[in-house]
Amino acid sequence: MPNISELSIGEKIKHMRQAQGISQENIAHALKYSQTTISRIESGLADYDKEMITALKKYMEIETAPLLDYEVAAYRNRLLAWGELVADNRIVEAQAIKDELAVILHVPYEADMILFYTMVETRMLFIEGEYKLAHEKLLKYPTLPGDAGTETQYLYHYNYGFLYINVTREFKKALHHLRKAFDMRSGDIQRDLSLYTHLSSAYVNLCKPVRAIVHLEQAIREFGVQRTNPALIAMTLQLAYCYSLTGELKLAKKLATPIIEQLRGLDSPLYIHAASVLAKICILTGDLDESYEYSTRAYALLQAHSAPKKEYIQAYITVLATMALCLLELKRNAEFETVIETGKSIVEGNTTFTMLFDSIGHLATLRDPVSTDYLENVGIPLLTSASMVTRDFALWMCGKLEQHYNNRGLSKKTMAIAALSRDIYRDILWGGADID
Repeated sequence: MPNISELSIGEKIKHMRQAQGISQENIAHALKYSQTTISRIESGLADYDKEMITALKKYMEIETAPLLDYEVAAYRNRLLAWGELVADNRIVEAQAIKDELAVILHVPYEADMILFYTMVETRMLFIEGEYKLAHEKLLKYPTLPGDAGTETQYLYHYNYGFLYINVTREFKKALHHLRKAFDMRSGDIQRDLSLYTHLSSAYVNLCKPVRAIVHLEQAIREFGVQRTNPALIAMTLQLAYCYSLTGELKLAKKLATPIIEQLRGLDSPLYIHAASVLAKICILTGDLDESYEYSTRAYALLQAHSAPKKEYIQAYITVLATMALCLLELKRNAEFETVIETGKSIVEGNTTFTMLFDSIGHLATLRDPVSTDYLENVGIPLLTSASMVTRDFALWMCGKLEQHYNNRGLSKKTMAIAALSRDIYRDILWGGADID
């Protein structure tokens, strides 16, 4: 964080006085100085002493505000340390000093430190799940000031990346900001673990799991294996999921299984995530009973927590769609239909996700030309173009449809679906050409 304030003490006093709407006469009277003396100090024509500065700050009720050079340096160091506490998810410790550090908001000329404080506070709000408040704070800064310090720039891009990933779901915009943050390494700036997680999430949602794997593997090399670190556990699960997308199923299961065993008995969102990832991996490896067990565990926990369906929509979709596919393979038709209806009720109003459950429902009636036509011409094409979540399921549907046509000796249709599967898989691996 640069020393951006080159103002004299007198100029600083003037800025703070004017920001509070206090006149020179008010200060002179309170501090028992003449107005002329106050005017000369502000103009740099008269000296000041430490006692006078202390009395002035007390009068203005900003006693801890950094004014003198050594105060500015000490405050800057504490502000950076506060940012590190938040980056490390040590929120209780960070909250304990938040209000004390907020005094900078009353020092109008320290624009960069004010913005840095706001960005750290915004990141804390995101961690605490206060997305609306965090969003409102970011909206006050639609563009980054040109003279912002490196640390401030990093947090600005990190926060906007988080916003676009987790709130507005605008993944290209998220990638733009997260890559800017990722490319920054100067002075005290070190890429933190959560940046890798969000960056890989942007790539996955933009159908570029290979790019995501590169960053996730780099993070493991950089941060090591810390089995007790929730952020690293989540990142390892993300890596397992990406491996499954690229066909590395054994490696994916090898990574995810120890985590689910470590988290067994916990009813945390992290366990729900682990169970949903393993459920999807196991269905791809043909371990249907395991997949069903993991998906039912995850769904039970979502219900037990009364998890808001809007906030956990991806978890609900993955878990219920995977559960339905398991039941279909296990020929448990009544339960299959119940899960399909449950899924459709949860995603009611969302056309794409409703279509996902409709398409899975048609897999049960492939002997009916209406179902095969729907999957070929409506379900699979639209699910392929919607998102990484639905594209992955579309690939599974292609496999079942190809198997159906092959069993019936329909070679042209079999070859056409096989070609479509290759196109989807190629797109899953390499993503759209318009993304760097």
